[in-house]
Amino acid sequence: MKLIKISVIVIMCVLFISAFSFVGCSSTTTAAAETTGTVVTTAAAETTVAATTNAAATTTTGKKWKILFVAKLLGHPYEARQQKAVEAAAKDFNMDITFTGPMKADALDQVKIIEDWLAKGIDGLVVSPDDPAALNPVMKKAMSMGVKVGYYESNADPGTYDYGFTPVDDKQYGEHLWDLMVHYMDLQKNSTGPGTGDYIILTGGLQANNLNNWIKFGTEMSATKYPQLKLLADKIPTDEQQQLAYEKALEVITAYPTMHAIMGQSSPTGPGAAQAIREKGKQNEIALVATSLPNQCKDFLKDGSIDCASLYDPGVITYVAAYGFKLWLEGTDISKGFTSLVGPEGAKSITTAKKEVTIGGSDGKTFVVGDPLDWTNDNVNNYDF
Repeated sequence: MKLIKISVIVIMCVLFISAFSFVGCSSTTTAAAETTGTVVTTAAAETTVAATTNAAATTTTGKKWKILFVAKLLGHPYEARQQKAVEAAAKDFNMDITFTGPMKADALDQVKIIEDWLAKGIDGLVVSPDDPAALNPVMKKAMSMGVKVGYYESNADPGTYDYGFTPVDDKQYGEHLWDLMVHYMDLQKNSTGPGTGDYIILTGGLQANNLNNWIKFGTEMSATKYPQLKLLADKIPTDEQQQLAYEKALEVITAYPTMHAIMGQSSPTGPGAAQAIREKGKQNEIALVATSLPNQCKDFLKDGSIDCASLYDPGVITYVAAYGFKLWLEGTDISKGFTSLVGPEGAKSITTAKKEVTIGGSDGKTFVVGDPLDWTNDNVNNYDF
């Protein structure tokens, strides 16, 4: 009887050791499989990027960091450009990055997405808040869970993030936009004199901090630099929808028949307003400066429905933010700035990122990562995004 018991014990030990060895082999196989680069569409509004292992870019800890980017909304060329940059960053920096967002500009939808991903587990969260106040609780929750939290493009409220990444200096860019508008307004056939005329602002969402900042700094500067420039009404929201921008532009063209200019804030707004200007044959009477991308504006620039499109490469902000998060998660002190890695040179790639990314902003926690670009009919064909 004792011999039988001893034999059973020996057999069980052998089985245990074999099972343990099998599990170890399975883990190794899985880890090896994860080094293959893939792009997996998990839902209509979500793309997850599994990075290809790059020996030069492998993290010092050996961990593949999981980062969640949450855009204001998906479905526009602007976000498509950012998704392309995220895919490049995932491969270059050996990270798992999910780029997602709601299909309409809705802060509550952003909150739901973040809550879902916090439950799954992430190392870093980067948000472009549609409405900062609505995002405050969930961003603070993420910080309390030990998740590294930042914003990109549109500012979040202080106390809800560790670092922010902005594509351009808001003050310089806002003033630049108003200078552009006045320049092209003065070239219109119905111009009443240098820096003199009436205009309207069509914007995306009323809670978008980046758009609000550009408008704030532009109007403040123009009040002293262009005292004869008159804003005819409060800024008009278009909810980041091109069709609504078109409808609102038709309304203001009818309400203010002698209007000289439209400032179009947010990438869908410019093409929508341009469509209305073209339909009414106002290309030589209403100047339109649009914060839109070259491919969105190319056709309208040709016939003067848009005089100038001005923005930046949207891919820069996500690409550089991903690299900043990689350094930060690995333990690098980025509080004074960092040396940026940028994509291949050339107008059709990830361009205009600053090599030395400096820290600034009123909070001392915001990185300015790029420079503005202006597109006219003369240079728009040099760009493809």
